[in-house]
Amino acid sequence: MAQLPAPSAPDAVLGDPAALEVAATDAGLDPAFVERYLRHGDVTELRGRGAEALVTMARTHRDVAARRAVDATVGRAEGGVC
Repeated sequence: MAQLPAPSAPDAVLGDPAALEVAATDAGLDPAFVERYLRHGDVTELRGRGAEALVTMARTHRDVAARRAVDATVGRAEGGVC
């Protein structure tokens, strides 16, 4: 049986939008990018994380993607998250 996709993260899971915006700005990221990135995250992986941790997750993924060679597969497991 096929597995259903994980539900996307609603506002309640993403936490305080103002805190997320401040954390993104402080990290030198576009808050809109961080929000879009997290909107497609797995609710079970995002729930309970603070704004700084969510921004770090988005930044790390963006940085890895920017360095990835076109034909390379890159993955890193960290705390059960890949």
